[in-house]
Amino acid sequence: MLKKIILITFLTIGVKSIAQDLSYPSEVISILCSDKMHGRGYIENGDKIASLYISNEFKKNGLLTFNGSYLQKFELSVNTFPKTIFAQLDNTISLPGENFIISAASPSISGEFPLYWIDSLQVTGDKKIKKHTKGFICFDASNTKKKEEDQLIEKIQEASQSLGVLITKNKLTWSVSQIQKQYPI
Repeated sequence: MLKKIILITFLTIGVKSIAQDLSYPSEVISILCSDKMHGRGYIENGDKIASLYISNEFKKNGLLTFNGSYLQKFELSVNTFPKTIFAQLDNTISLPGENFIISAASPSISGEFPLYWIDSLQVTGDKKIKKHTKGFICFDASNTKKKEEDQLIEKIQEASQSLGVLITKNKLTWSVSQIQKQYPI
């Protein structure tokens, strides 16, 4: 009896199954991922361009509106740097975006601070990281992946209790953050 029920269930599902046409979703994804959407971020209004496109697609497909609109307003606070930013090491001035990038999660800080370089053994091995509460810890993260880098920064900050962490890399990559750390990166 159980075998008959299972057979009838599979036959019913098989008959009711209809293949999906994926051309429309593929087209929508291609458009949303295209250069004209500017990454769908707030830079160059990519977010607005994408939201208007999606709104028009909703309308075209007959979806119901919410309070008379397909759009819903919201705010996204972004950590910005409204004043001039620079870093100076000895007599060399470094410029943001050219020589360094401040993590979007960094709070404000100004002053003169000592730098304490640590090696990879202190970061990844059992060698203890000394506390440096008056300065910045520096380490080379050129050979680490982003996920590993974030974990290493947390480990260094926790162990050193420094004012912040400076990392050196071969490639500068900027990001957005919705949180603010207690220390600069």
